[in-house]
Amino acid sequence: MLNWKKQCSNINGFNGLYEEMTSGNGLYILDDVQMPDTCGNAICTIEFRYYDEHHVSIRCVEAPVNYTGSCPQIGRWLASGTADFDSFDDMKDFLLKFRTDRVQEEEPVSYDPPRQGGSHTEPGTNPPKMRYDRDSLTIPEPYKGFVKLDKDKLLLDLTSEIFGQKDVLEMIAHLVYIFLGSKGKDRPLSIFLYGPSGTGKTETAIQLVDMINRQLPREAQRYIYRDIDCTHYTHEGDISRLTGAAPGFVGHDEDGPFAVTEDNPYVIYGINEIEKAHAEIATALMEAMDTGRMATNGKTLSNGKAYYDLSNCILIFTSNISVDDKKKLGFMSSDVATESQQEEPENLSTPLKIIQLSNAAKEKLAEAGAFRKEVLGRMDAVLKFNKLSGEAIIQICVKCIEKLATKKSKLYITEINTPILQEFINVVANNSSGSFGARNPKQYANSYFGDAFVRFSWDHPDYTHIKVSGTLNDIHIEEVNE
Repeated sequence: MLNWKKQCSNINGFNGLYEEMTSGNGLYILDDVQMPDTCGNAICTIEFRYYDEHHVSIRCVEAPVNYTGSCPQIGRWLASGTADFDSFDDMKDFLLKFRTDRVQEEEPVSYDPPRQGGSHTEPGTNPPKMRYDRDSLTIPEPYKGFVKLDKDKLLLDLTSEIFGQKDVLEMIAHLVYIFLGSKGKDRPLSIFLYGPSGTGKTETAIQLVDMINRQLPREAQRYIYRDIDCTHYTHEGDISRLTGAAPGFVGHDEDGPFAVTEDNPYVIYGINEIEKAHAEIATALMEAMDTGRMATNGKTLSNGKAYYDLSNCILIFTSNISVDDKKKLGFMSSDVATESQQEEPENLSTPLKIIQLSNAAKEKLAEAGAFRKEVLGRMDAVLKFNKLSGEAIIQICVKCIEKLATKKSKLYITEINTPILQEFINVVANNSSGSFGARNPKQYANSYFGDAFVRFSWDHPDYTHIKVSGTLNDIHIEEVNE
């Protein structure tokens, strides 16, 4: 259990906190934190988030927390749960306030008689009307219904986490950029991603949440991620689990995956293995893509509506369909792919690439009878994720080892020797069964390096810089002083 006051008093530890916040996805979480006596010694979870150099935040998950201290800024944070800062130094100054915070002694209640002079209205009479200059007021940008993203930064962030898919990520970044920048949204953005398992389709949907949130103004409500596994919706009756059971039926009080939009309309849904869903599920999703509404099956929401509003959502459909195996689905044959790419696609604009590739894939998918044409017609894009190979394999293997050390053991790898890294890459590639997927290196990294990292972290402080060498059967870790 971490002592919050002691943590905030450790000035030397702020460098490590900054490195932790700026690494990975920009989110650093402290669990089981014991707050000081000004907070009733509550046990909380604290989240630090880094958006950019000019926007960081700190969140107390258990807020509101009873506070009896003397610092108004701390009191506001524990009441609202989130505090935003213009820089890391500003946040550090805030955390240092816990060093001197004390329980506030109660002061005697005093009564100040009304001052003489000035205007005064007796209770029970009509109060004066407040005057203000309406023409001088503006609506903050987050509430205008659109967001101006930096498309290049979004693509850069995505390619730093998803490897070997730059072309398709460029198209996804363009679609998201246009969708969020639109002032009038009446339907969700729907993207179908297909290709071999473990190539980053679902991970793209997950990473999009954080990449978008990094660019949102601090006042804007954040996007969240929700997963829908279509292997759980293979029967006609499963539609009630998607939309919620009708009143009077079993499960009426249980919310479906779209209920979260009642509190937060900004959701990215990862709808995985869509080809396994029952036809009724596809029909319900088709209506949602077309109208931006998902019926609640008779349930009335707090806003009086009988549907969930999905107009601000992003739907990422995924499938592991093999495009070269016509017996499986015939989703997009190699002939179609060649035809759509013969006209020097590198010279085409991104919107035209999306149209050409999507139309060819939709046509072939409809011919195979996997989906009705009206369902496919409502998808904004159908894009292929390629099999991972070459440089992408190396990048993913390196990233998996680095993340394992940083996230699980709080160690920073400053160098890893080529022989052991090459041995690891060979193991992963030779055991990929011909279809390399990003899940394999994650599993192998944990199997080979996990124990060594954990044991080393026991005897060394957090954020220790290390060098990794040796072999997979005899891993050597040594501290590096830089």
